[in-house]
Amino acid sequence: MLYFVFIPFVILTSVLLCTSLTSYPIIYLSAVREQEAARK
Repeated sequence: MLYFVFIPFVILTSVLLCTSLTSYPIIYLSAVREQEAARK
């Protein structure tokens, strides 16, 4: 019974980690580009 609660939780956590790890650099790069554009 515990597996039915544990396995989806692990999958959800791993998916959230993957999406955050891939989206964070994109957000960071876009912020850096905006700062460089604001300096010029």
